[in-house]
Amino acid sequence: MVLKNNNQEPKENQLVNPLHNLENEKDSDFEELKLAEDEFAKCETDVEDESFEEVLVRPTMFYVLVGLLTIVLISIGIGSYLFYPFSSKISGTWSNAALRMDLSSEGKSWTAKIENFQGIEGYTFVYKGQWQASGINTYGGQQTKVQILLDKQKIPATEISTLQKKNPLYKKIKDDKKNLHIEYTEAGMKKIFGRKNIDAYFHFSLEPISFKKSKQILYLNHAYFSSERVPFEFDE
Repeated sequence: MVLKNNNQEPKENQLVNPLHNLENEKDSDFEELKLAEDEFAKCETDVEDESFEEVLVRPTMFYVLVGLLTIVLISIGIGSYLFYPFSSKISGTWSNAALRMDLSSEGKSWTAKIENFQGIEGYTFVYKGQWQASGINTYGGQQTKVQILLDKQKIPATEISTLQKKNPLYKKIKDDKKNLHIEYTEAGMKKIFGRKNIDAYFHFSLEPISFKKSKQILYLNHAYFSSERVPFEFDE
């Protein structure tokens, strides 16, 4: 008598079970792989968050440094303008009513005129030169020239005729129907001023320190005119 083994599975089940087990193993591996991917993604996110935090800190410091540098540069710029003798700070026309003297400045060139010099109508005494920075808002004169401008309508013809003649003390700059314009040579400078170079006579200072020219005075330290400082007020 043969006993039937109830625990024995049919052959079909024996074939199916290995496949089923294999699928279960695949599902398990897939779940493990998914878990690993999720863990990697989480770690990557944490790393990105840390990097993002670093990026947030760096720009803040960068802008702070840029802000400080900007303030320093602006301060240097303002200080330089206020204290350095830029020629643009004295550009325009300055005048001294008492001496009837006007000083005009453009770029690095300046011209000072005294009209009706020594009470002679039509006689204009002219100084011309170049600016030279010499200190805090101080300007020295250089390449100074001395000229005379004569109005032929107001100066006697005999005097005009005399000055038109060749002379080692001066040279003609311009001679037309209206004006005679002459300039002193080194010999002429030596005869009038006692020296060939009179740059030392022209030393200017702009006071007080300010952004507004209307509140400033341009002082001329000119030993030829006066031992005192000659003030010029800004006109335009």
